[in-house]
Amino acid sequence: MMKLMIPKELHYSHEHEWVRVEKGYVTIGIDDYAQQALHEVVYVEPPIVGKKVTFMEVLGTVESIKAVSEVFSPIAGEVVEVNSNLVTAPELVNQDPYGEGWIAKIRPVNLQTDLEQLMTADQYADYLNTLGKKSQVTGFSSPFETSSSSGTWSWDATPLPRREALSPHYRVPPRWSWDSCMPHVKSG
Repeated sequence: MMKLMIPKELHYSHEHEWVRVEKGYVTIGIDDYAQQALHEVVYVEPPIVGKKVTFMEVLGTVESIKAVSEVFSPIAGEVVEVNSNLVTAPELVNQDPYGEGWIAKIRPVNLQTDLEQLMTADQYADYLNTLGKKSQVTGFSSPFETSSSSGTWSWDATPLPRREALSPHYRVPPRWSWDSCMPHVKSG
């Protein structure tokens, strides 16, 4: 069972970044959904302090044992601080995505306009619920628990049957062989 934390006080992007509004700046990171999807984070490339970013511009990258993913800036402004701890301890993104795993702090230039384009925790939970329904293709279903006294949402991801069982039209591809990839090379 996969549990997701979606703190109520944050704002969220469709690309799974979160924003915490603080005095004079915002803190940005990737959310629990993203860090669980990436699995084991092994490298974080933070932005450069002083970099000016526009709304949803690439801010940096997060690399895991599964993939490299871009991190987008859900707020336009200037990068004023980066989490230097992630250079030596990128696993903080997995261990504490909303705390010690933050990626950058930005001095916003158009905060209210940018926040209006982001989602509240409730809206983000609904958005994840629609992704969960789509994710049945990849092997998950996702009923959200909509009541929580802690101010967070939970998401239960239950594996579905193998793809063959989902569709009578699914065909198992032929076994891979070197000859099928390189027919001009004689094996011998």
